[in-house]
Amino acid sequence: MSSQLFGPMSPPDGVEPNFIDPPSRLERNIEVHTACLALVTISVLVRVYTRIWVMRNRLGIDDYFCIVSYFLTVIFSGLMFKAYSKGIGRHVWDTPTEWIPDALKFFTIALLVYLVLAACVKLSFLFFYFRLFSPLSKIKYFIYFGIVLVVGSSIALVIATILNCVPVERAWDSAVPGACFSPMILFYTSSIFSVVIDFYVLALPVIPLWHLHMDLKRKLKVLAVFGVGIV
Repeated sequence: MSSQLFGPMSPPDGVEPNFIDPPSRLERNIEVHTACLALVTISVLVRVYTRIWVMRNRLGIDDYFCIVSYFLTVIFSGLMFKAYSKGIGRHVWDTPTEWIPDALKFFTIALLVYLVLAACVKLSFLFFYFRLFSPLSKIKYFIYFGIVLVVGSSIALVIATILNCVPVERAWDSAVPGACFSPMILFYTSSIFSVVIDFYVLALPVIPLWHLHMDLKRKLKVLAVFGVGIV
């Protein structure tokens, strides 16, 4: 994130700044984050309960990545709440100038947390595949490649995000001397990487599941369960 995104502070012609009760997306984002956090909390608790008390198994690496992802999700939401309370989601001309550095600082940290969070979610899927499929299956090589791809791309994106501005503080404070790359380059790059890797991870089990010894109806049911991840 960069202070470049805020652009000019003056409102359009005929529009007066509103610092008292401006239009804001704060309440809508609180609703969305709260609903999603509630669903995620229930899902993770059900997963851990099922693994430990129903199946009587120890937690696997995929479960630990799932739990780490959950806590990172909570942290991400907390940082976004803070960023919105400091002006993110308002028109820039409705945001007090002194709020902007803090707003962008929390937003930048949230972005870094999100990149790590997204990587942990993908790794949870990949390590789950290790448990699901035979270690002798050829898919293990595609899983290894996926793990390397997720870890490598995530580290690269985190470093690129941190070094997008030199010095780093300029990302949230344009008064600091320095320079920044266009933030849109990083946004598009991270989005493309994320979409491509998501589809790679979600498509991995399709071929081995299709070759299972079961009738077509059962195969389609199993594939439909994995297909939920595309959502």
